[in-house]
Amino acid sequence: MNRPLKSAIRKTAVFLLTFIVAFSEPVAVLAASEKEESSSEYDLTEAVHISTLEDLISFAKKCNLDTWSQNKIFVLDNDIDVSNTDFEPIPTFGGIFLGQGHVIKGLSLNSGSNYIGLFRYVQEQGEIHQLSVSGTAQGEKGHSGLALLAGCNYGYINECSSSGNVTGADEAGSIAGVNELTGVIANCSSNGVVYGSHLTGGIAGNNKGSILSSTNHAFINTTASDEGIDLSSLKLDAAISDFLTTENASSVTDVGGITGCNSGIIKGCINNGSIGYQHVGYNIGGIAGRQTGYIEGCINYGLLNGRKDVGGIAGQMEPSSELEFTQSILSQLSSELDTLHQLLTRLNEDASNSSASLTGQVDILLDSVENAQNAVDTIMNNASGYFDDFSNLTDLTALPSPKPVSLEFLDQLQMPSSSPSAEPEKTPEASVTPEATAAPGTNAQPETGAASDAAASPEASATLEPAASPETGATPKPTVSSDYTNETSIQEGQFTPAPLYAAPAGCRPKVLSAPEAASSPVPESSPSPSFQWPENWPSVSGNSIKDGLNVDRKQIEEDINKVQNNVYEDASQALNDLQGNVKNQASVISSRISSSKVTLNNSFSAIILDMRKLNSMLDEQDQILLDDFQAIVNELNVIGNLLTNPDHTHPDDIYADVSDEDQLTDTTGKVMNCINNGKINGDLDVGGIAGSLSRENTLDPEGDFDLEDYDLSLNFSYRERLVIRQCKNYGNVTGKTDYVGGIAGEMNLGSIMECLSSGQITGSGAMIGGIAGYSSSTIRSSSAKCSLKGDYQIGGIAGYGTNISNCYSMVQISQGNYNLGSIAGNVSSDAVISSNYFVEGGFAGIDGVSYGGKAQPLSYEDFMASPDLPDIFNNIYLTFTADEKPVAVVTLNYGDTFHSDSLPQVPEKEGFIGSWPDFDHTSVTFDQTIDAIYTEYITTLESQQLIGKRAIVLIEGMFAPGDTFTLTQTDSKPESASFKSECWKISISSTWNGPYMIRYLIPSGMTHPQIEVFEKESWKKPQVETNGSYFIFYSDTPEFTFRCTDAPAEPGPGTLTVIFVCTSGVILILLLFYFKKRKGQKRKE
Repeated sequence: MNRPLKSAIRKTAVFLLTFIVAFSEPVAVLAASEKEESSSEYDLTEAVHISTLEDLISFAKKCNLDTWSQNKIFVLDNDIDVSNTDFEPIPTFGGIFLGQGHVIKGLSLNSGSNYIGLFRYVQEQGEIHQLSVSGTAQGEKGHSGLALLAGCNYGYINECSSSGNVTGADEAGSIAGVNELTGVIANCSSNGVVYGSHLTGGIAGNNKGSILSSTNHAFINTTASDEGIDLSSLKLDAAISDFLTTENASSVTDVGGITGCNSGIIKGCINNGSIGYQHVGYNIGGIAGRQTGYIEGCINYGLLNGRKDVGGIAGQMEPSSELEFTQSILSQLSSELDTLHQLLTRLNEDASNSSASLTGQVDILLDSVENAQNAVDTIMNNASGYFDDFSNLTDLTALPSPKPVSLEFLDQLQMPSSSPSAEPEKTPEASVTPEATAAPGTNAQPETGAASDAAASPEASATLEPAASPETGATPKPTVSSDYTNETSIQEGQFTPAPLYAAPAGCRPKVLSAPEAASSPVPESSPSPSFQWPENWPSVSGNSIKDGLNVDRKQIEEDINKVQNNVYEDASQALNDLQGNVKNQASVISSRISSSKVTLNNSFSAIILDMRKLNSMLDEQDQILLDDFQAIVNELNVIGNLLTNPDHTHPDDIYADVSDEDQLTDTTGKVMNCINNGKINGDLDVGGIAGSLSRENTLDPEGDFDLEDYDLSLNFSYRERLVIRQCKNYGNVTGKTDYVGGIAGEMNLGSIMECLSSGQITGSGAMIGGIAGYSSSTIRSSSAKCSLKGDYQIGGIAGYGTNISNCYSMVQISQGNYNLGSIAGNVSSDAVISSNYFVEGGFAGIDGVSYGGKAQPLSYEDFMASPDLPDIFNNIYLTFTADEKPVAVVTLNYGDTFHSDSLPQVPEKEGFIGSWPDFDHTSVTFDQTIDAIYTEYITTLESQQLIGKRAIVLIEGMFAPGDTFTLTQTDSKPESASFKSECWKISISSTWNGPYMIRYLIPSGMTHPQIEVFEKESWKKPQVETNGSYFIFYSDTPEFTFRCTDAPAEPGPGTLTVIFVCTSGVILILLLFYFKKRKGQKRKE
């Protein structure tokens, strides 16, 4: 091969390699760049690593300055034990802390001030991930905000856990003492014990923000400490402002499995811990003690105890105002709230010389206004900032798959002639339209004359497209958007690279136009006339190049496709990571905005109530204060008109309960889609979902707030909402006195919709109901299948009701005296009752009377034909339990008979004998729970035969009540008739299978008594012990015969020795006498 040809081959190979690199490199660079940003949620190249105790102590000290940790990432590399060290809590944190699943243990936190935890304050931009903490936190009376992880959280706590004891202080929780308006706690868990007086929860003591997908396993306030109110110890002038809040009205209030008080959002949380102490505490809830926000998708499994307002999900639910906020209204509202705050500040200054109670009420009102201001600021900042940025993000929902690359066109590539003087082959005439080639790896058919929809197809727009024109002359240049320069083209022999797949939406170049007949995604069979070979390239024939060019086309194709697939996978993962990050960030921002809306609603409601109380305290003779007050009322009218724009101004219409207009998407003043499986115990206002739906009394927790006690003239109105919807109770609910319900105990306002109650509802007083004990509001589209016990006013839906519609009842009232009904025990005189049905055979609909179309009985078959009936009515269930734990559930059809041979085995319990109680098992028409009866074993049975006052025989073992034995005297003479003997036969009737310990009273007339047991046709001596006046021996069989014989005493070793010596002496004397006599005879002879 001549040198020019070798040089041509070498340069052609370089050209092809350059083509391959140019083709693939930009995609790899793009993907690598995306992966560097998105493969991990955070860039750890400049992260601060914490590996030792010294590192942690140094980190904590540097966090004294609030800005030091901001915009930094901290990584915990090891578990760290801080016990017996001088470690102090981290004062404030505004960065990102990655725990990586490690634990900081040995914490011993003592509150010398408010808000104590491993982190005292987590700033709004602060984040804590995958960190575990364990230890103890001890609070002091009067301090607020105590937790193991964070005293006060404004930021984002995710996938963290805590374990240990948190004791004392208000606003006490295991993860956070207070979760503020912007705070988000997600995917966290708590273990241990939490105890506090006010606002106590397993996750957070007080939640104003969002708690998502978190679980509590800790025990909450399960020890008693209720000292009541000691007025004699109060300095009234100094303490009256604090005393006006419920938190100081009783020693234990607002206790919940997730949070003590929720004014924000709780979603997808679970409580497994026991909560409260019997007959102690107010507002005790499985999820939240007191609830004014939004709770959805939560489950309680824990045991609850309390005094009043005890509920499986929420102890007390308070209403929330229902207001709509647009961006323009929020701006105006922010300005008007500032004005209101200034007016209140002036009132506070003017009232400084008045009573402490007046200034205290003004302070409370100022707090409500400040909460509203903070909520407005949070909504505006988050909505206008973060989500504006999110709107510009790339659409990450689809990433096109890479297309396989083919280099078959190289086989048809025509090279220049080998003769230096030869001209390149001519391009076909303009009248001939070149055939368009489909993109490699596609099923597209070649098209002619058009651009093959290059602009419409993402794949086409991102594919290598050399420009070809049917016309001779200059090569037309495709027009490409100037903001994206990675589009590939061949212009004057220079390559501009392009990605192998379409760019994601939002980054994709805008192809404005494309020249006709330029749609071929691969080079044509011959170069364009405008194509110029690089200088100094030899002009050789195409065939000679092809013959001499030794290139493995298949290997090149394989390498290109391999690189392309790797790039695709990396880019895909990068985009998925980015998408996940966006979703997580959007979830945090969304939660903050939602919780802020809830807080704004609640704050506005609180402002109105606080103004009513303030009005009742004003001195009509103090004109300055009256003028201040009137200015505040006028400003409230401005705010009210801004928010509601009412058509009427009657004072009675200030509050409009619109709970019954609830939509599934409404998220204020609502508990939705929650389940209680725990046992609920209380004295008053006890419910499976909520203890009460009412306004909190600010001083007396034994009562509820009554609007009629206050007067305030405002010329606007707003709507209130308080809703329980699509919730289910399967737990037993027990109240000591009145107001006990399967869903709610007492319901003064609001609505219960689409709820289901099962289990046993028990009270010793009045107003016991399957759905609500007492309801002066609305219950609709709800069902009850439960057992009810009480004194009077007992109803399948409500003990006392006002508005009940579209409800279904299949209940059993097993105890009650009067006002009994399958729908309601009693109703108000203006009650609205419609379309309620129950299974016939029990009590009539309302107080002994059924009403067609209102409270109507149906046969079971007709009842089951009702539309949208819950599945729980399909069968009858016999639930067998032992110590209140399920053993078996037997499913029957309505009216079936249960056969005793199907009884499950009673679980064993050490020291006890178990059995099932008798129950009605013929024609079973209602669910029953059969709890095993355990009776302590009887350890000793006595014979009826006595000697004096002592039983002749005692048998010890594990005997059930009713187990006995018989003792019968029989004749069995010993071999020597001269011996004294007593013979007895014992027959034991018992479930105990032995062995049996027999105690036999030793007969007093016997000198040498012996015990023998008759076994296998012979008398055998058992092992016998003597214990006082009784012989003790054992038997393995429940029936046997034994005797006691007065036999001669057997000689002891000393007696035998004496006999042996004496006998030996006699024999020796006889022998001596014999030999002496014989010797004498011999002498005579």
